[in-house]
Amino acid sequence: MNRNENRKLISVFSVVALILASCSFFSGCSKNSSPVDPVANVQIDYGESEIYSKEDMDAAIELIKAEFSTWKGCTLKKIYYVSDDECSEQNVNDLNEIEASNDNKEVFTQCIMFESDFHTPKRTYLDQLVDFNSFEEDEDYIAWQWWLGRSETGNWKLVTWGY
Repeated sequence: MNRNENRKLISVFSVVALILASCSFFSGCSKNSSPVDPVANVQIDYGESEIYSKEDMDAAIELIKAEFSTWKGCTLKKIYYVSDDECSEQNVNDLNEIEASNDNKEVFTQCIMFESDFHTPKRTYLDQLVDFNSFEEDEDYIAWQWWLGRSETGNWKLVTWGY
């Protein structure tokens, strides 16, 4: 072999070795490298309601879980129904105002509010650069509110959340 062929062969092997090393690095070294489901072990407390059935509440909770699943690194610990008192005409009107301000035409006739407890992750320097999440890092959030509205169609819509 001549010198040029040796250089090409060494270059090819070097690139292959670099690719293999990169794949190994990015695949993770932990025993459990699969992502953790942030809503898998959530505790549900249905409380007492004379308005809503467990099925009504479950439909609303599924929407909360779906939204929460998009919150990078956060872990949902508990969802709980607070009270039928939150299902007032004033709160339904407030949700309708929010809908109208977002140019949505749906008119709600009912509302439901849940609270939740969740934990935020510790963040690496890189996470802080790319994650614009406004939560404090490595904190427990308690009594975070989730407001949902329902129209005559009977389907819940997650309208707003926060304190």
